[in-house]
Amino acid sequence: MSGSEAKNTEPEESVVKETSVIKESPVEDSKVEVSELKDPAVKVPSAAPTPAASTSWISLRNILSISIIIIALLASPRFFNFDFGQSTPCETSYLILTAHPDDEAMFFAPTILSLVNAGCPVRGLCLSEGNESGLGRTRKEELVASYEALGVKKEFIEILDHPELQDGPTKDWPKFVIDNIVSSYLSMHHIDTIITFDQTGISQHPNHIAVSRVSAPRREIWKLQSPSILSKYTGPLSVISHYLPFSQSTSTTGKKGKKGKKAKVVKIKVFTTSPFGWARGVWAMTRHKTQLVWFRWLYLAASRLMWINEFEVVAG
Repeated sequence: MSGSEAKNTEPEESVVKETSVIKESPVEDSKVEVSELKDPAVKVPSAAPTPAASTSWISLRNILSISIIIIALLASPRFFNFDFGQSTPCETSYLILTAHPDDEAMFFAPTILSLVNAGCPVRGLCLSEGNESGLGRTRKEELVASYEALGVKKEFIEILDHPELQDGPTKDWPKFVIDNIVSSYLSMHHIDTIITFDQTGISQHPNHIAVSRVSAPRREIWKLQSPSILSKYTGPLSVISHYLPFSQSTSTTGKKGKKGKKAKVVKIKVFTTSPFGWARGVWAMTRHKTQLVWFRWLYLAASRLMWINEFEVVAG
């Protein structure tokens, strides 16, 4: 090998060496990166749970969307359009006739709120102080506070402490006593329509049933229909089929008799409320502090009657 050739060879070797270094560097880097990915200390999200997590999120989003739609329907302006039409003018005066303090909030709140918001005169007459446990004086004050929370002024509320009408499931309230009291009240305050219980009294309380037997000649009586056990605790679901805050309809019951008698026509009036009205009804019930035992909170949360009242209209 000549000297010139030796000189030419040395640079070639250095180039090769330099080239090999350049080529090896990315390989080493890639090895480092791979080792880093395989390092157990480094947590890399697994791709496997992604579909399940996505499905859960979609389900939750659907539930929230449906809930928002339902609330929007219930809270829509249609629920605040208290149009009574010509058949029930706002000049008509109404009497809420109950047996105990707290009946007005637990059973009649949607009706009271609807009538008050429509500008109709509303009065409350409670036939006992609810003194079975010796809390009559306190419950009297609670009744006034509850009615005021529903929009009825104190001067339009009256509560009785009659010796023949004392609170208690074993107390028998004479019909003639109730009729005499109510007749006098109607004449004094020029009441047109009485709103009270039906023959089963919602909870089958004897005092409620006694009040339902009231007679009032030349007056209309609206009797609150007791819901069945299955529908009693349907809460806001009971309102979905009723998109108007006030509606009037008629239905027929019974069959034709052998003598060709016509079926009985029953007139039904319905009041519903919005989530805001429900909250106001609950607020009224909280005025009855002596009655807020745990199961009443469950009632307020789930009761159909906190959302809707359906009445059968009968002649007095």
